[in-house]
Amino acid sequence: MIGQMLHFCRGYVALEVQGASLERFVDLCRKNGILLWQVRRKDLDCMTLCMDAQDWAWVEGRCPSVCCTARVLHREGLRLRLYPMRRRPFLWVTAMLCMALCLLSGQVLWNIRIEGCSDIPQREIYDQLRGLGLETGRLKRSIDSRVIRGEIMTLRDDLDYLTINIRGTEALVTVTEKDPEKRKNELPQPCDLYADRSGVVALLRVRTGESAVAVGDTVIPGDQLVSGRMTSSRGERRQVAADADVLLRTWPRMTVAMSDKIYGYIETGEQITRWSIVIGNRRLSLPCIEKIGDACYYKTMETTAVSLGEGYFFPLTLVRETWHLCTAQRLELSEAACGEVLHAACLRLLEERCLSDSVEETAFEVVFEPDTTGIYAILQAEALEQTGRKIPILGEN
Repeated sequence: MIGQMLHFCRGYVALEVQGASLERFVDLCRKNGILLWQVRRKDLDCMTLCMDAQDWAWVEGRCPSVCCTARVLHREGLRLRLYPMRRRPFLWVTAMLCMALCLLSGQVLWNIRIEGCSDIPQREIYDQLRGLGLETGRLKRSIDSRVIRGEIMTLRDDLDYLTINIRGTEALVTVTEKDPEKRKNELPQPCDLYADRSGVVALLRVRTGESAVAVGDTVIPGDQLVSGRMTSSRGERRQVAADADVLLRTWPRMTVAMSDKIYGYIETGEQITRWSIVIGNRRLSLPCIEKIGDACYYKTMETTAVSLGEGYFFPLTLVRETWHLCTAQRLELSEAACGEVLHAACLRLLEERCLSDSVEETAFEVVFEPDTTGIYAILQAEALEQTGRKIPILGEN
């Protein structure tokens, strides 16, 4: 591959050599240090080969001395490709500007990729890195990743480790979050544990602190469950961070409503497409299209980013937006179908609020009066809910 590139840059010719002494022609070239490649014998007195263009000027006049004739099949090379464009200065200037732009773009950071976030939002890490100087559009040599890493590790106590690796035009940020158990072992602030909902205590497992209620007691929001003030057998008082597992037996009542006017969308087959280019953070629309107005539609978008390989990104993205026009048609509602939808919605709300394996449905009612009261459902259930809100201790009583 490298040899072919060198031959192309220097320029070469493909020849067809005929004669009774082809071996003498090859010996002549070898004796004078002329390189031949792609030598193929077509017949006893005919062969094809390639040689450098500058060597052909010397060999052409010496072919009769070895009883051979040579005919040029074709010429190839960088100089031949550029020769027709010698009188197009604007093309040369544009090509040089494009090369300069590519070289300059390679010195700028264009993409930041964050990996390893599970509990911490990526946007939160991205905003902090941006405030510390790691942002797209900056020269790579002006970014000190070691200083940025040290500052963000100082600002956040929920990170165990963080690395910043700049490869090409992309910065890879790898986040290792601190283990929740390890964070619990850090010196906690003394606090009490209070109820945040009403119910009957079904389970009370105290880890630290003194219990203020017992299993079977009824509590309401604001009642103390576990106290962080402890007294030893010698009468010594100390404050700890109250911690416990508390489950309340509750009887939640869920109400979910839905609209009595629901429309379905039928595609008409008509589409409107718009192309645009995103350069950095600026978006440029290529064609002008008519406004969608109040038409019924749904939109799909496809993006194609320009990349020269792994780690090399350029601030250029091609965006294709397609509007699929539809017609709206009102759907006929039935009590059974609406009941299934509302029942599923009530169960989802219960699962978000209660322990999924402890919910026991006791009653479910659907009110289906589209023209008067509306459409809604009421679900009554019995469940176990986890409670406990920590409030810091602000002084000694």
